[in-house]
Amino acid sequence: MRIIQSILIVSFVFVLIFPIGKTETEDVVEALVDFMQKLGPGSMQNTPNWGWNTTSDPCIAIWHGVICDNTNQIVKNIVLEQISLSGTVDFESVCKETSILLLNLKYNNLTGSLPQQISYCKRLRLLYLNGNHFSGDLPGSLSGLTDLVRIDISNNELSGELPDVSRNTRLLVFLAQNNHFTGQLPDFNYHQLEDFDVSNNDLSGRIPDDTGSFGAKSFAGNPRLCGKVLSKPCP
Repeated sequence: MRIIQSILIVSFVFVLIFPIGKTETEDVVEALVDFMQKLGPGSMQNTPNWGWNTTSDPCIAIWHGVICDNTNQIVKNIVLEQISLSGTVDFESVCKETSILLLNLKYNNLTGSLPQQISYCKRLRLLYLNGNHFSGDLPGSLSGLTDLVRIDISNNELSGELPDVSRNTRLLVFLAQNNHFTGQLPDFNYHQLEDFDVSNNDLSGRIPDDTGSFGAKSFAGNPRLCGKVLSKPCP
């Protein structure tokens, strides 16, 4: 009898330490799978959905491109870089997991606009969307991602005005070159930034005299910009 009791106690402790079942909630898992199913198959067609399915857990099974927090067992990073994905990104679904810190979708064939729902990724620190075919205006909600450290939206077909990033006080990298942005430059903390580039757009107006360590290269290719850094006097 004591042996049976001991076995039951050990089994109970094991379950507490190593829980069986899903670590992510079902609605998060379903939302992530929905995000993936809306994308084209890309270059990894030999593995259907790359392991993303509602019958498994992203932090227990192997979901391609998913990295989880070892402590909390929740999705932390999504890296789907350069695998020829196509289609539009359902940011509302992918940001159902609000704890995502890194979203990397660069160098694919993704299209469509960036919706306001991107702000649902409340803790997002690193956002890489460069090298796709995103178009349309940037959502104003982007400025609400106050934990953002790096954002790369370069080499797309984005237009409209650049977002006001004055609330993004942790921002170190802002790359938006080779798009179709118009309007004037918003306020940037150039002395805090480690990398900055808005070249080859259609921006206009005066560039501040003090742009930190960033020279003409970061602003070139905007015929209607003027200022000291471009050696081009403003009218």
